[in-house]
Amino acid sequence: MTRLAAVIDGVVRWLGIAILCCVTIVMLAQVFFRYVLNDSLLWSEELAVWGLIWIVFLGSVHLMRGNLHVSIPGLVDILPPTARRITRLAATLISACFLGLFFVVSLEATVGGFHTRSPSMGISTQWAKLIIPISTGLMTLIAVLQIARGLRNRDADDTAVPPKDP
Repeated sequence: MTRLAAVIDGVVRWLGIAILCCVTIVMLAQVFFRYVLNDSLLWSEELAVWGLIWIVFLGSVHLMRGNLHVSIPGLVDILPPTARRITRLAATLISACFLGLFFVVSLEATVGGFHTRSPSMGISTQWAKLIIPISTGLMTLIAVLQIARGLRNRDADDTAVPPKDP
């Protein structure tokens, strides 16, 4: 199970890096066209925004695997080890339930929702929205894997420690 989470994390990180490289190239091309050739690329800004949306949601999957989302652990850290482990597992379970619900709702909206064509590229906005069910589905899966790992390792208090890549 840890290996599956590591594979998902690796794919997500490399996809995020690839999209970031593409966004950088597109924006550099836009600057070149605008200031050197005095002719703007009409589609570049829109593509960059879509790429940044994908990067943010892919980054959320990476943060989920490492338990790196924003939190205030002060209260949890002063609890005894057993209570701390139970609290962290409960928080992960609540997150998994929320993310699972968010996955279902976003999938319904993406598959059957209202979509328009982007003004400059002429592509369906469904492609920009597709990352939401992808990322929430992956985060739900990672949360379930974390819960399983936490239940399996009852004596360990490692639920807040980011896992190491194999």
